[in-house]
Amino acid sequence: MDVQYSIEIHAKPAEVFPWIADPEKAVLWQPDVQHWEIIEKRGDVIGTVFRETVGEGSNSLEMKGFISKYQLNQEIGFHLESKVHTIEMDYTIRSNADVSVVSIHTQIHWKFPINIICLFSGKKMKANLMNQMKSEGNALKKICEKEVSYSDLNG
Repeated sequence: MDVQYSIEIHAKPAEVFPWIADPEKAVLWQPDVQHWEIIEKRGDVIGTVFRETVGEGSNSLEMKGFISKYQLNQEIGFHLESKVHTIEMDYTIRSNADVSVVSIHTQIHWKFPINIICLFSGKKMKANLMNQMKSEGNALKKICEKEVSYSDLNG
């Protein structure tokens, strides 16, 4: 499954990028992330290994991943593995004056038996993922444009 989404944020890349690359900040606009931890930090960032739990209660899912791409204020990529899927997620930032265009490209490879379910429910699953990306993108935009503080987003 391949999903792409872009959003314009009226802020410089140096103001936006930390909200994506710093896990302490990223969880503030990604409400599904319930827990995260760095397992092995690499000096050059690429290869840094982490674990996160997404979802709630019995619907939570643990994922282990690593940073696969990194270019300060321009790009960060993540490779994630769980019991149900493998995800490649890339965030890129292009700049035009004081406007940053954040593009998110996600490729999900479902494992059995979810890959079979995806044959029948793939469109709905993709629509749900797109809605989640839009919601998170809007939260990131509000924080970076200083419309709300991150504490307002998370109560």
